[in-house]
Amino acid sequence: MAIASEIMTSPVVTTTPSADIWDVAHTLLANGYGGMPVLGEQGDLVGMISGFDVISKRGATVGEIMSRGVVWANPADTFEAVVQMMGLHGIRRIPVCEHGTLVGIISRSDLLRHRTAAHDSGE
Repeated sequence: MAIASEIMTSPVVTTTPSADIWDVAHTLLANGYGGMPVLGEQGDLVGMISGFDVISKRGATVGEIMSRGVVWANPADTFEAVVQMMGLHGIRRIPVCEHGTLVGIISRSDLLRHRTAAHDSGE
């Protein structure tokens, strides 16, 4: 059974609360990302910013428009637990944190890639 640390993408592209939203928008577009974690001064996870935040909220900095109260997974969480958390909270990506430190991120594409590979290998 797969766990989060086997599915996640790492390293993670991140931003800070003081970043300009249009710089972040360009980063999202250039990399094909729908969103990214926001890290505070101590490297702690303080929020998530998405393309939808940029187009639907008003503000100049990431800190003004980011989503707070982020749901995150542990590296040892199972594939099924990650799917359940994402479904329950209606989120498209979930940061993976170990002892309060961001170590990866799992998107719906990562989950689909893993499930498809498992199917193709007969698992």
